[in-house]
Amino acid sequence: MNDFVDAIAKKRDKKHSVTGKFQRFLGKNTTAIGIIGEQYFAKTFNICADLSFKSKGDGGKDFKIPLAIDGHIKKIPVDVKTSSRGDTLLVEQGTVKAKTIYVLIHYDKNIEECKIVGWQWGLYILRQEAKRWPLEVINHAVDKNDLRNINELLVRLIK
Repeated sequence: MNDFVDAIAKKRDKKHSVTGKFQRFLGKNTTAIGIIGEQYFAKTFNICADLSFKSKGDGGKDFKIPLAIDGHIKKIPVDVKTSSRGDTLLVEQGTVKAKTIYVLIHYDKNIEECKIVGWQWGLYILRQEAKRWPLEVINHAVDKNDLRNINELLVRLIK
């Protein structure tokens, strides 16, 4: 972690503690780890991460990337989910959008490095039965083995 990430995370955590969307229960440094994942995704796709503070959050949309789909260029929303475990893509019930791409990034705290595990369409995630996991949060969960390879997106990316 660095001071820049820590400063953004503290500001977001302070706001979330007021709105009730505070997610410290998912683990230590949850917000900072999420920011690091967004930065890594941006670097991988050679796009800018929007780390500005939004009082109402980002609405589950970290990026919009231009992809070639069925012969057309479409700007597709992307929601990056970063985990220190990296084995399951979790998306809270009620927040999944069918036409959004959800990306799982594993952040290895021991070596402070990220790796993209894979991605999946929101429509696929919505088909997964929601369950109470972890703790009290009801999530749709997708095992890392059921995620798609990130190269599928990289080859469709329009620069």
